[in-house]
Amino acid sequence: MSPGKRGRSRARLTPLQDDILLCLKEEPRRLADLRKRIDARDTSVLHAIKQLESERLVRKDAVTHACSLTSIGRVYAIMLDQLLRASNVLSEMEDFWLSHDISGIPEHLLMGISALDNARVVRATPSNLGAIHGRYLELLKGSRKVDGVSPIFHPDFAATMAEILGEGAQVRLIVTKEVLDRIREQVRLRDLARYAKRIIINRNLEMFVREGLKIALTVTENFLSLGLFTLDGAYDYGVDVMGSHPQTLEWGQRLFEYYRGNSERIKFSSVF
Repeated sequence: MSPGKRGRSRARLTPLQDDILLCLKEEPRRLADLRKRIDARDTSVLHAIKQLESERLVRKDAVTHACSLTSIGRVYAIMLDQLLRASNVLSEMEDFWLSHDISGIPEHLLMGISALDNARVVRATPSNLGAIHGRYLELLKGSRKVDGVSPIFHPDFAATMAEILGEGAQVRLIVTKEVLDRIREQVRLRDLARYAKRIIINRNLEMFVREGLKIALTVTENFLSLGLFTLDGAYDYGVDVMGSHPQTLEWGQRLFEYYRGNSERIKFSSVF
């Protein structure tokens, strides 16, 4: 864009103005309501609103005197909310992000990392190294729709997947060729016999292969579990990000679909 076509730059907003925009994002409010919710003096709020009006981010109704966001103001407030929640995710989970490889998360989903605002980092303790794995399997057994990405193999995982498939769960898995080979070794045909008919008839199982996986992800209708490799290239079995908020699950689903779109689907007959 040439300099002559650039729009006017907006003044940097103050923390009080940010608070006003976020408050008005919920609904239009009058001055007294804004002052009460933001806990600021009338004169300070009034001055801030006048500045926001001059920036065309806020408008005031001539009859009710209620303040509301303009279209640009609403977009600004949404972006501000996303930024603040993303900042919270980064600060609350700072040690996790700094010590793990995030290259397996595509840029457009890193931009939406605010969706993990209600998630938490779960760590194993020296006295209970299997705490994360046990809790994970417990949640998995209660799920009826499971999407997973896995560069790692654990015998309990394969057995639990077979169990929930037998109970009618819908499962989609993306694994590396190495993990696929381990699954073939672990799940013998005779062990799968009581599940096979249901799987084939109902098409409950879809499997995909993709190399170079750098995340371990499980997202169900009830929970998300995300594991990463450390910066030295080892998978970290002792730390997971887990959450159950709808926005967290939606983010996890988008991450799964990103990998599914770049994976090769394999036939059930070629797995076992």
